[in-house]
Amino acid sequence: MTSVLNVDSIAAKDGTSPVELTKQHAAKSWNCLNGTGTVAIRDSFNVSSIDDITTGKYRTNFSSNLVNNDFATTWEAIETVSSNTARCYSATEESTTRTTSANTCRTGWTGNNTSGTTDSAAVSNIIHGDLA
Repeated sequence: MTSVLNVDSIAAKDGTSPVELTKQHAAKSWNCLNGTGTVAIRDSFNVSSIDDITTGKYRTNFSSNLVNNDFATTWEAIETVSSNTARCYSATEESTTRTTSANTCRTGWTGNNTSGTTDSAAVSNIIHGDLA
């Protein structure tokens, strides 16, 4: 016999906390930001703020810290440049800028034997790890 469960929402026992996932790994933080002009968060989860450090360099500050700085992260940057062969890249900045409370990346482009660091129109980041 097939069972059907129809609900409008699911809440923890206290009625306000998020439901804890069991045997599943959900992103602990994600964001999409506008990296040109006045840098601003477009949408996010577990992000308290972002910092525009310098051209093409952004820091995501977490609302809730991670347990350590050994988390997995993926950055993506989208930018239009004059060359059709240009590819945008992003790389997490390591050591002093990767902490339990923040993650930093640098974005840029390569193509037609040139490259450069640039602010990107859309930058996104996903973090997988354990919250403190």
